[in-house]
Amino acid sequence: MKKSLLFIAALAAILCPTLVHAQEMPTIESTEEPLAETTKYFKTVTNLDEARLQINSMGENQRQASYSVEISEEEYNNAPTEPVRDGSASIETTYKKLTTTITPNGTRYQYKTVLFWKIIPSVRSHDIIGIGMPSNVQVYGAPSFQQYYCYSGGNCYTSSAYVPKTGTYGAGATYQLATGTLTTLKATFYFNIAKNTSSTLTGLSAAGDYAHATTTVSSDTAQNYSVVGGGLSLNSSISGYYDSIQSAVATMSVYW
Repeated sequence: MKKSLLFIAALAAILCPTLVHAQEMPTIESTEEPLAETTKYFKTVTNLDEARLQINSMGENQRQASYSVEISEEEYNNAPTEPVRDGSASIETTYKKLTTTITPNGTRYQYKTVLFWKIIPSVRSHDIIGIGMPSNVQVYGAPSFQQYYCYSGGNCYTSSAYVPKTGTYGAGATYQLATGTLTTLKATFYFNIAKNTSSTLTGLSAAGDYAHATTTVSSDTAQNYSVVGGGLSLNSSISGYYDSIQSAVATMSVYW
């Protein structure tokens, strides 16, 4: 009996780490060509003085310190690559683009969204990236996240540190933006999907979204959001800390 118990314990010690590791394995990025792709370009104006005003005496946001507008690809391409400040240096203008794709991945599909900064913001705290979708599909496996950044000296790095959140209508990630003098800054988030219905699906929709913190926000505070079909939904307790952009929605017809 004692030998049997020892054998079972040893077997469990071997198998359990393997099972846990398998559950935590991130999704592998598909190498197939996207079947659907949407890119949106944004100009963001931030009042850095107002962004420093964290909360009022009642513990609520004082005001929106930043606003974003969608711009054309031409305006984005013609925008400067260095930070734009007004005379008082309190107003900062940055540019970024958000691309969402739907890609085949074996018998399933992969949803991916990529946020690229053309002008890197001076405020770098905990940002949020995510993808919303209808409830007729579900996240399959663990989402993947990478932050890619390069320093002015030429050294580039990739970080996969993030806090995930998965729900009925998609998944999101919060992460700390890289600090220092950067020349490149990009965030990539993706996951595979599986059907969540026995019915035949005739269309797919992936709503990539991003929220940039315009003031210092803790990792715990940044978790006050949810993922809905149209993208990210920030709780009122943190919405004033972030800029807001339109989601980049990729759609395609399928028979699945």
